[in-house]
Amino acid sequence: MIIIIHGDDIASSRRALQEEIEKQRGSEVIRLDGKKLSLKELIPAFESHSLFAEKKVIVVENFLYGGITKEKQAHLTYLCEFASTFSILLWEDRKIDKLAIKKYLTDAKEQAYVFPTLLFRFLDSFGQSTPSSLTVSFHALRKTQDAELIFALLLRLVRQLILAKDMGSQAFGKLPGWQAEKYLRQAGRWSITELILIYRQLLTIDVKIKTGQTPFTLTELLDIFFLTL
Repeated sequence: MIIIIHGDDIASSRRALQEEIEKQRGSEVIRLDGKKLSLKELIPAFESHSLFAEKKVIVVENFLYGGITKEKQAHLTYLCEFASTFSILLWEDRKIDKLAIKKYLTDAKEQAYVFPTLLFRFLDSFGQSTPSSLTVSFHALRKTQDAELIFALLLRLVRQLILAKDMGSQAFGKLPGWQAEKYLRQAGRWSITELILIYRQLLTIDVKIKTGQTPFTLTELLDIFFLTL
């Protein structure tokens, strides 16, 4: 069986991958880097025999992202030949287009782990909403998401905005055009100096939490942060 595990919620998808591997206790686990995959690696992975395990679990990471080239089609054809013999786990660190999955891996089982729409709306509103509105949205989001996750994504967003402000579109060569444009547009609401200051404030919160230098929780510190923007 081929199982595709993907989505932008990497922590959840990693857990799912590990759970699938653990279901095959006693099997030989072979991990392959999908970004560098070639038939020279695939063939021995599938056709060699282990002295210590009768079954195999083949894990291929980040193979589907970037489009399905003719070379990848050949690899997928080869994988499908062994779908009834081995457990094949395709893990991707982002969401994969379902059309590509249905076209090339019609019999594969899909497990998608994506963040809720409300989380993306919250991140998109950063810099556009008023401090009070941002705080309200944050607490609405906290009903379903951990503060640590929201904080990590917010920190990553501000890093991206700094890059956008500093380097323009050159900072996002590998991103889809619409996503790069979104970062550029959002970064336009601040100066580079303001973004760096915001980033330093977030780093200060991170240090305080990790070193126990504050009596406040992460949620409370973020409340203060949002209200001072």
